[in-house]
Amino acid sequence: SEFFRISSVDHSRDHKLFAYSIDRTGSEYYDIRIRDIQTGDEFPETLGSTDGDVIWAADSQSFFYVERDDNQRPKRVKHHVLGTEQSEDLLVYEEPDDSYFLFTGETQSGRFLLIGSAKSTSTEYRYLELDAEPGSKPTLIAPRLDDQLYYVEHHGDDFVMTTNADGAIDFKIVTAPIDNPGRDQWEDWLPHRAGTYLIDFIPYKDYIVRLERRNALPRIVVSDYARDNEY
Repeated sequence: SEFFRISSVDHSRDHKLFAYSIDRTGSEYYDIRIRDIQTGDEFPETLGSTDGDVIWAADSQSFFYVERDDNQRPKRVKHHVLGTEQSEDLLVYEEPDDSYFLFTGETQSGRFLLIGSAKSTSTEYRYLELDAEPGSKPTLIAPRLDDQLYYVEHHGDDFVMTTNADGAIDFKIVTAPIDNPGRDQWEDWLPHRAGTYLIDFIPYKDYIVRLERRNALPRIVVSDYARDNEY
């Protein structure tokens, strides 16, 4: 090929299959293919016009992906069942506002599919259990607001989020219960600290690791969830 790029390679939960996505034209329209890891055999279907990312469902027999529209906008989240035609894929969510870009992710816990809509000054997330029945609809976490960003992870019974809400220009970490994650339920876990910019975080079973920048220098902080100990 004159042009060849692999966007991603994503293994199924049972480690028997992997989905990979390829762009052969430089158009950033990726074709998704599926391969049996043990035999090397390819599944017959090819999924076109995607953004290249795959999130496997818990049963390893289906996955979620984002379909681009004719203007290359990531527009629709689809659910594909192995062995079926792309035309049969179920629509999970379609972004109505062309100023927002759609993307998918998976929580560190592996429990949830995250569907994000974002532009430079605003984000919005929905979630869906990765073992949900096909056709299930995602649940909104908090509606989009101008000049407000939030980013979602999961730990235990809560969503854990970074956000610039309430004037937290350097960002803070909040938690909210999974069954009621709206803004009125957000509680500060790590309050805003002016001058200490919160870059990112990863929740693990017993510890949460965050990357932040203070006095122009990055640092990694490891903390338990009670915040009794930080390293």
